[in-house]
Amino acid sequence: MRNPEIYRLADEVLPRRGHDTMREQTSSFEVARTVVELSKMIGSRVRKAYQPHYEQVVLRMSKKGHANTDLVIVRGKRVYNSTRDRPMPPNPSQFAMVLRKHLGNSRFIGVSQLGFDRVLSLEFEHGKGKMSLVIELFRDGNVLLLDESGTIIQPLTHAKYASRVLKKGVPYIPPPESLDPRKLDSKVLGEILDESESDLIRTVASRLNLGRVYGSAICSKAGLSEDLSASSLDTGHRES
Repeated sequence: MRNPEIYRLADEVLPRRGHDTMREQTSSFEVARTVVELSKMIGSRVRKAYQPHYEQVVLRMSKKGHANTDLVIVRGKRVYNSTRDRPMPPNPSQFAMVLRKHLGNSRFIGVSQLGFDRVLSLEFEHGKGKMSLVIELFRDGNVLLLDESGTIIQPLTHAKYASRVLKKGVPYIPPPESLDPRKLDSKVLGEILDESESDLIRTVASRLNLGRVYGSAICSKAGLSEDLSASSLDTGHRES
């Protein structure tokens, strides 16, 4: 369960999942991979914004010397690049119109993952300053346009949670920060295992924020049964 194993298992599991990821919600590891892919588009300009249907937002991007690329956001599930020619509605939705107004001809300057959460932040700039598009890829998902100060200009969906409200005109508050397994040390790992009242797979998937697919892969690689009590693991098993 050492950190290098987490990185290597992510590399092994992601390709094996293939197109299955297109039907499921994105994991935090896949969000990290998405950052790498979207980084290749830095320097592109936003030409148009579309909302083909309620669950999808598309930014049509252009970069000198390259064909137009669509940055496709599937609400609550995934973000990806596409060069496929797809039909778009002749009349833009209200949200697409807001994106066109504020992001039209802006330059894409950066992309990041918020902590180890399933949240992406895309950064843009134009003559009037900088803006960001925050994409939440958990639960029902959301897409939020923020101004330079972090105030929400327009959310795709208004939402209210226990610790935050997502609506026009209020500062954007990200979800509570989750544990990043890439930065986990043996001391914290030991504390989590000792305090757990669940079996190993539930503890690894939930408490270590790895998800069931990666949790199962780690248990298999370490030669440990998923049904073992997490708190019963001895030192040898914890270092395997």
